[in-house]
Amino acid sequence: MNALYIIAGFAFFVLGIWITVKQVIVFKKGEQDSLGFDIKLLGGGVMAVVFGVALILHYI
Repeated sequence: MNALYIIAGFAFFVLGIWITVKQVIVFKKGEQDSLGFDIKLLGGGVMAVVFGVALILHYI
């Protein structure tokens, strides 16, 4: 069962990095993506990274 939590942790970590990098690139260009400037999505990406790291560290 712990292996599933660790896999989910890595999935959240990768998803969070992908979302965060995507939003930072949009902000640096000064353009809007399809949702406009979405600060909540950037925050969600950071939280996904934190949640993924917490899952990995807790269940290792």
